[in-house]
Amino acid sequence: HRLKKPFAIVTPNGGEMRFLRNSRKEDFVLFEKGAPTWIFDPKEAKPYVILEAEPKLATAGAGDVLRGIMAAYLARTNNYMESAVLAAKRLLKAVHACPQEFPVATEIIEKI
Repeated sequence: HRLKKPFAIVTPNGGEMRFLRNSRKEDFVLFEKGAPTWIFDPKEAKPYVILEAEPKLATAGAGDVLRGIMAAYLARTNNYMESAVLAAKRLLKAVHACPQEFPVATEIIEKI
């Protein structure tokens, strides 16, 4: 089946995010990691915001795990915005289940 617009989920750094937020393109979803986490579809009036700050997410490999979860949800939903939101929530749930202060990617994956 054909993918619907948008065609990408972009996870830019701060400077890139400022530039992309002002873009009028509708072919990507912006995912700004941090506290809070902002997930923004340029076609939508309001972003999806996750207010919870979780220091455990500042660990090596967490972004890679996030992208893997996004890809899995995208394969099921064919919806980039929904996939980004679901992935963010699932990753947060997984790191909460990790007893380590700063879990590595494999420990996070085990909790998914």
